[in-house]
Amino acid sequence: MPLLPTRLALRTQRTLAAIAFAVIGCTTGGDADGASGGATVALVPAGALQGDVGSPGELVEPSNWAVDERGFVYVVDTKPTVIKVFDDSGRFVRTIGREGAGPGEFRMALIAVRAGRLLVHDPMASRVSLFDTSGTFVRGWIGACCYWYKPYLHRDGRIAIPVAPEDGMQRAFLRYDTLGTLLDTLAIPSTHEAPQWTLRRGTQMVMSTRVPFSRQSDVELDQDGDAIVGWSGEYRLAVSRTGRDTVRTIGRAWTPEPLAGARRDSVYDGRVRALAKNMEVDEATIRQQVDKGLMPTTLPAFTGISVDFDGGTWVHVDEDSSRTRFDVFDAAGEYVGQTEVAALVPKWQAAFGPGVLYFRQDTDEGYPRIVRYRIMKP
Repeated sequence: MPLLPTRLALRTQRTLAAIAFAVIGCTTGGDADGASGGATVALVPAGALQGDVGSPGELVEPSNWAVDERGFVYVVDTKPTVIKVFDDSGRFVRTIGREGAGPGEFRMALIAVRAGRLLVHDPMASRVSLFDTSGTFVRGWIGACCYWYKPYLHRDGRIAIPVAPEDGMQRAFLRYDTLGTLLDTLAIPSTHEAPQWTLRRGTQMVMSTRVPFSRQSDVELDQDGDAIVGWSGEYRLAVSRTGRDTVRTIGRAWTPEPLAGARRDSVYDGRVRALAKNMEVDEATIRQQVDKGLMPTTLPAFTGISVDFDGGTWVHVDEDSSRTRFDVFDAAGEYVGQTEVAALVPKWQAAFGPGVLYFRQDTDEGYPRIVRYRIMKP
C-alpha cells in the first residue's frame, strides 16, 4: 500500500492513546437481490488498532494481517519489516522476526496463522518461515520467488504457498507439511481471460492493466484446502479439491446491475490520471491507448471471494472508495444474508477472526489504522 503523502508531516502533531479500541461508526446490509430467505448480517464497529507515536506498537505502514483462534492480531508492519502482535483487547504484546536474510528473518512477509503456528511467505527472498505464536523461529525452507500472494495454513496442518501459474492456469500453490516436505501442487485452470489495456512507448509494450469492471476469475482456499473458484461473469462459485473437479457450488440468482455512467466516467478518468503519472506522460497520450469502449456498462457479479473464520464464504459483491457490499454464505454454502460497510475492503485487506473482521481504514489525517468490526449473523 502506498504511503499517504500527509502522514509524515502530521505525525509530529498527533497525540494518540497507546492502543485505542473505540467505536467508529456502524453500517448494516439489506436483503440480497435474487436470494430467497436471506436475513441481514450486521457488521458492528468494535474499535481500531492504532499505536502511539514512537511506541513499539506504532503502526508505520501495515501491509497485511492475520487473526488467530484467541483473537490475537498479527500485523506485518514495514520500514523496517517486522510482525507486531496485539491481543484481543488491542494491547501490543510483542514483535516476531525482523527484516533481514537470516533464519527467522524476512525481507517481505505475507502471513497466515492457525493452531499456534505463524507462517511467513517471503517472495523477495524465496523463503518460507514457520514460527510459533510466542515468536520462536521453528524452521524455514526455500520457497517460491516473486509471486506476491498470501499463503494458507489449513486445518489439517498443510501449508499452501502461492507460485506463479504456468500457461493455462490462473492460480497455483505448492503444498507442504509443517516440516517443509513438499506434498503436492494445487493448480487451478484458467477458464476466462480478463480484457486488458496495453500501454506502449512507441512500439515497445510498457505494461498492461485489467479493464475496470471487466469480468475476471478469482480463487480462494478454504480451511480444508479446497479451492473456491469463480468467474464474475456469472454468480456461481465451484468448490474444488483438485482444481479440476467440483464437489459443490455456491451462488444465487443474479441479474447484472447497470453501471452508472457517472461512475464509469469517474473510474476511467481516475485510471487515466494514475497511468499517466506512472508512465510520466500526459493524459492525452494515455487516452489514445486505453479504449473506454472496452469498459462494461453493467457491474460484474462480484469483485472477490473471502473465507471467514467459521469457514463461511464472503462474496465481495461491489466495492468503491466509500463502501463494500458482501453476500455471506455459511460453511455449507447456504446463503445467510447481505451486509455493507462504509469503507473500501478489497479481499487482500479482509482478515477474519472469531466473529470479527479486520481491515485497514486510515484516519482522516492519513494515519494508518486497522479497524475491527464484529460480525452479527442471524
